[in-house]
Amino acid sequence: MFLTTSNIAYFLMDRGLLEAADIVSGDFMVREMGRRCRNFMIIRKKAPGYFTKQITNAQRTDVVATLRREAAFYQLLDSRPQLEPTFPR
Repeated sequence: MFLTTSNIAYFLMDRGLLEAADIVSGDFMVREMGRRCRNFMIIRKKAPGYFTKQITNAQRTDVVATLRREAAFYQLLDSRPQLEPTFPR
């Protein structure tokens, strides 16, 4: 799925990260933060927000490799509590 500001809510709902009631109540805002990738900041008042990142060109192996390294870094931070000062929540 190619993410856009119009369909990101459906993407999050499909994954159980957002309810339709959150949108109706106004507790959902999307800000596009584009750069090399399609980045979206999801801002919520009453629940955790999200940041999504999607590569725009899967043919560019350098971009794919960079995103994989970034994902591995975040997984490492998440799996080791002693690293939390590196990336506070």
